[in-house]
Amino acid sequence: GGHVDHLPTADTTEEAVTRARAGVVVVCVAVRCFWPDCGEGHDRLNLSLPLEEDALVERVAKAQSASSSGKVVVAVVSPGAVLLPWSGSVDGILLQFLPGQEAGNALADLLFGRVNPSGRLHTTLPNIENETQMTPEQCKSEGNLLDFDGTARAN
Repeated sequence: GGHVDHLPTADTTEEAVTRARAGVVVVCVAVRCFWPDCGEGHDRLNLSLPLEEDALVERVAKAQSASSSGKVVVAVVSPGAVLLPWSGSVDGILLQFLPGQEAGNALADLLFGRVNPSGRLHTTLPNIENETQMTPEQCKSEGNLLDFDGTARAN
C-alpha cells in the first residue's frame, strides 16, 4: 500500500521539500510544449524540462539526502530525449514517452510493484545539449523535406 498526495500548484516547492524529509517521494515532471515553440510539425527548442521542474527535483533530492530517511523517484513524461541534470541525485527515474490516457494507472502499477519496469529505452539520453556536436551541415534534411526514398526536395 501507499499514499498519494497531489500538490496542485506550482507554488508548492516548500511543501514538497518538507515531505521529502519524511519518506519516499515521487516527483512527476513533464516536457511541456506549446505551439509555435513545438508540437505537431514543430521541433522542440531544446531538450530540457522547464527550469522550475528541474529546480523542484534538485531541491527535493537535496532535502531527501540530508534526511537519509527515504527515496526520491522521478516520473518523467517526454516526447523524446530529455536532459536529466539531477539523475545522479535521485534513487530512480521512470521515463514515460507519450504514455496516453492510462499513464496514471501504468505509473501506479510500477510504483506499487504490481508490474516490473522491464522496458528498454528506444533512444539515447544525452547529458548536455548537442552532446554529439552536430552541425547544420550534418543535418542534411535541415530546411528540406525528405521523400520516402531519402532524396531531398525544397519546402
